[in-house]
Amino acid sequence: MVDIAANHHEKLDGTGYPRGLTAQQLTLEDRILILADLYEALSAQDRPYKEPHSLADIAKILSSMANAGAIDKTLLTFFFESGAYQAYNAFLKPSQINDFSLTLE
Repeated sequence: MVDIAANHHEKLDGTGYPRGLTAQQLTLEDRILILADLYEALSAQDRPYKEPHSLADIAKILSSMANAGAIDKTLLTFFFESGAYQAYNAFLKPSQINDFSLTLE
């Protein structure tokens, strides 16, 4: 359990922190929390240093990360196609909710 929390800033390509782990070293649970943390951070309204992103912008950013090998492409597809992301949408401003598409290679 401690590893899952500690690994939420890791990336599959080994460029994350604090441990610089690679895809082979990250569990499915790690990958889920990594994606959930990114979605929350990109959409959050309470960050004084940035404006919250729209769904279209979030999908574009996460697609780019998946295409670069930083996050799990299969998990990202499931996250959006299953509608799992919608559970968090109650915390978004109406202006953040717009049409989007994943652009995965």
